[in-house]
Amino acid sequence: MRPIRKHVGLSSQALAAILNCTPKWVEHIEAGKRDCTQKLQRRIASVLNCTVLDLLGQPDQQRLHEIAAAYHLREAQQAGQGAA
Repeated sequence: MRPIRKHVGLSSQALAAILNCTPKWVEHIEAGKRDCTQKLQRRIASVLNCTVLDLLGQPDQQRLHEIAAAYHLREAQQAGQGAA
């Protein structure tokens, strides 16, 4: 999860705020010190605009770029809708 989060440009604090949890909790999930339910895995994947398999695996650089591009496109679209 950490490589994806960093590649899209989110800090652990920002992700924690979106997920309504603490940054320490995000860090524990990333370090494998806490278990994560399937429901939460899906929520994190949705926030990061990737798949659960991406979160659980080791995406290569090309996949990280694809995830980041899709994430930023969605953010831009949402920002454009808010401005309208």
